[in-house]
Amino acid sequence: MKKILIVLATACLAVACYAQKNPCNPEGKPYAQMPGDTTIKLASGTTLTFNRCEFYDLRDCMEITEITDTVGLRRAGMTMFDNRGNLLLTGGMFSISMKDCGKTCFDIPAKVRMRIQLQPCANGALALPNLYIGNAGTWEKPADIPTKIKEENNERYMEFELPCPGIINCDIPQRGRKVKFIAPKGHKIEQLRVGRNCPLFFVDDYFSKPRRKHKVRMLCLGTNMTELQAVLTTPGGQQTRTPFLKLTNLKTGRKQVNCKEPKRSFFSRIFTWGKKTKGNLFNKYYLPAS
Repeated sequence: MKKILIVLATACLAVACYAQKNPCNPEGKPYAQMPGDTTIKLASGTTLTFNRCEFYDLRDCMEITEITDTVGLRRAGMTMFDNRGNLLLTGGMFSISMKDCGKTCFDIPAKVRMRIQLQPCANGALALPNLYIGNAGTWEKPADIPTKIKEENNERYMEFELPCPGIINCDIPQRGRKVKFIAPKGHKIEQLRVGRNCPLFFVDDYFSKPRRKHKVRMLCLGTNMTELQAVLTTPGGQQTRTPFLKLTNLKTGRKQVNCKEPKRSFFSRIFTWGKKTKGNLFNKYYLPAS
């Protein structure tokens, strides 16, 4: 009997301690009536501020992840193109997932102070970035989330309120240049992945009807850090997968694309046909058979 009383006393003490630690007791009140915040600071310097009680209730089912490389993009099912076909130079990216939380949006919007940190190998550092939300593998600008750009201690931040979880990206759009990839004669491209980590770029195109040639809009930067992998269909109908290949190791076409100059019009090309410029990209790249 004494042992039972000791066990009961210990259990009651544990419940009392839990009640003291739980900021949302007593339950039943809306989060708006329970003041206080919980701020999470990510490795990049970005901070996310939640209602204290809402965060407490979501802490075991909400997952926050920063995306910094092509592996993270592939896991998230994202590329670096917006819904208008623009390339994006990221200044910071993270995802919030609430798959098993029983709701799809926050009761109290999260306050985000996103540090704008373009990679040192990227161009366009002085341009103002935009906020993008991931949607079905591409990015789109949200019309209902106003943003503010602030500067503090020579660092730039984008501030906004996030009503729902998702994949968040702070980007500068770039047009880039289209490059053609060509499979060996008789082969067709079924899937093509092209990516690099600095600046972060990734595209993963899959074709239900394989084709021999495919164009990809590329960043106008050096190609020594860009890698690709292709899934090809052979003339006999078999599927082969190439190893990861550096773009610089592929056979190329003769023409180079000068990314530093704006794309010339038809008449400009006629009157300056003799002008030769060197660029970072070739207009064509030939894929190996395997």
